Amino acid sequence: MSYPKQPTFESTDAIPTNPAYSGLFYAIDQCDVNMCADIISKDPGAVKMKGWNDMTPLHSICLKGRMEIVKLFLDHGADIDARSAFDETPLHYACRRGDVRIMHMLLEARADWTAVDKLGRGCMHFAAMGGSVISMHYLAQQTRLTHNMVDSNGDSPLHISCQQRHTTVVDYLLRKSRSNPQQSNHKGATPVHLAARMGNTDLVWRMLR
Repeated sequence: MSYPKQPTFESTDAIPTNPAYSGLFYAIDQCDVNMCADIISKDPGAVKMKGWNDMTPLHSICLKGRMEIVKLFLDHGADIDARSAFDETPLHYACRRGDVRIMHMLLEARADWTAVDKLGRGCMHFAAMGGSVISMHYLAQQTRLTHNMVDSNGDSPLHISCQQRHTTVVDYLLRKSRSNPQQSNHKGATPVHLAARMGNTDLVWRMLR
């Protein structure tokens, strides 16, 4: 029995066929500064190419956390506020990584610290997702971002920290009343509710005591 031939479709999200693309992202994965520099010298446009989920080389290296390559890309014209398919920026990724040196470098180069992704999550939310207290403290000191800012769902960094079970971040946000554990999101759930729903009695106790 033969089956009808299936139609083929060209993906609109196809990865670029430029050899520099795969080479540069391989170099990023290896955190190889010299290889990155060599590829960019031969093809300066490689630093602006977009790949999976519209991530640029700068997005990728901010996740990897290699400051020398971040500087290399910025010096060669990388878009500091490039958006992924989810509207995430390189600064968002640096905040999630928790590398304050890279965050500082991006902010010094005038990265937009007010940018939010498609869910309304900003730098403070990404720092909470990564469980990075130092990133959150740095953002509070160097920008006008607050610990109580909410995303499109009404979730604060404390909501996210409870969902991710980041005990250290929860402790930080509770100290000096940086965040309100009784603050409800748009579904009426507080950070205490989220911790209880996940069965995390330790976090519940920390927020209620």
